[in-house]
Amino acid sequence: LQMFAESMVLCEKAGIDWNTAMDVIDGSVLASPLLKYKIPPLRERKFPAAFSTKLMAKDLDLALAVCKELGVFAPATGNTKQMLEASIANGNADNDFATLILMVEQMSAVKN
Repeated sequence: LQMFAESMVLCEKAGIDWNTAMDVIDGSVLASPLLKYKIPPLRERKFPAAFSTKLMAKDLDLALAVCKELGVFAPATGNTKQMLEASIANGNADNDFATLILMVEQMSAVKN
């Protein structure tokens, strides 16, 4: 979902309509079952918790601990964990982890 968030903000900054960008991604090979589930509420910029940001952050903590124990290099997981922590700090702990989009927007100076 982190890559989806970055893709959507890139489209926003490039002047591509939010729903048009979602249509393109939804019709592409990137349209995983997760994205198919997330896109309808995101079209309306709603973030009802199907899986909260704080729970996803907890799960990534567990995954990173196992990676460390087994010597697995997981920089994308670590970066996503930091983005989740930023989202939590911005009041999104109980919202869906799709609030990663809001963090990328904020860091990219996109206003919605």
